[in-house]
Amino acid sequence: MSSLITPSSVSRNINHFLHLQKKIDSLPPLSVGEIVEAEIVERQGERTFLISFKNRSISADSEIPLRIGEKRSLRVEQLSPRVILRVLQNEKSESVKFKDFVKYINTNPKALLDMFVEGRGRFSPENLAELTTLLGKEDIETLQKLIQTMTMSKGSLNDGFFKNYIYNLGYLMEKELAEALEKKFGRANNVARASDNIKGILTKISDKVKMLSMNAGHPGAERLSQFINSSLKTIEAHQVVNVLLRESENEYMFQIPVLFPEQLGLAEIYVKFDNTDSNRGERKKQQRVLFLLNMDALGDIVVEATIDMNKMGCVVRCSREEIRAFVVPFLQELEEKLVALGYDVDHLTCVTETDISMIKKIEHERVDTLYDREGVDVVV
Repeated sequence: MSSLITPSSVSRNINHFLHLQKKIDSLPPLSVGEIVEAEIVERQGERTFLISFKNRSISADSEIPLRIGEKRSLRVEQLSPRVILRVLQNEKSESVKFKDFVKYINTNPKALLDMFVEGRGRFSPENLAELTTLLGKEDIETLQKLIQTMTMSKGSLNDGFFKNYIYNLGYLMEKELAEALEKKFGRANNVARASDNIKGILTKISDKVKMLSMNAGHPGAERLSQFINSSLKTIEAHQVVNVLLRESENEYMFQIPVLFPEQLGLAEIYVKFDNTDSNRGERKKQQRVLFLLNMDALGDIVVEATIDMNKMGCVVRCSREEIRAFVVPFLQELEEKLVALGYDVDHLTCVTETDISMIKKIEHERVDTLYDREGVDVVV
């Protein structure tokens, strides 16, 4: 899978300068090397923002994805012929922010599932009413379609589901934005494509909601703004946790809604890549995929698959013998499908274990302690 980039680290991988549109003689007193505190007031164009510092509001061209209302520290790099400010990174505050994201996941384990469930209703034309037009009908419709694609079901499950899930949620948005902004030609189109996901559209809608609130206001805008902010925080928290897991464990963790006959459930999926083979100095081409499922009728189910090149082994773990008796008849069908995909099935079994919840607990505890580990570089 492509490398993840944390939301806060993207500005270190692209041109992180602000080019002011006014000349120095029309600006507040500035000197090269001076650091000023600025607030992002509004978006004026694709890469143009209105920023405020020293009691003045000034338009600036920026290749950095900025969010309305955020505050950034800027250092004056150049005064002539154009005024250029550099966006500074506060390493200490970023470290605290990473810890907050990990804690957020731990205290809100189903936040992503809740976001999808509530989002279906929040962005329906019936609930938005005239806000649909004000916020952009096309963006709202695209967002609705993307949310619907995120649920794993018998109808949606295919070879490209997992890849589409990662891209459609916006896990790789910052990485793609960084790549798009480095291109010499077709930059605008590439930037637009990089933001064509749930996170990108929510960010875009968020700016419009804030503008409505600052101007005349609108019934429901404040509650919608709170939901959008919470959703963006949830997505960013999962991005940060995955960067930390990759750096410390060479592993990724994803949460995917699963449509069961009676309700919507959640699958937690851990993808683990083996460490480098110290004898040959090469990376082993083996992966471990762990599915933690809570099914409406069968309770907790754990599926552990190991993949080595085209050879696969799989163990299904359940808590009771009657559940095992239900699962076993489906294993032959599963094996046939795996063979049809080109895999050589080494083993495929279903076993009972007394405490399935312990496996989940161990995985969750590893995430719990991520922010306590030292020496983890979250900048990629």
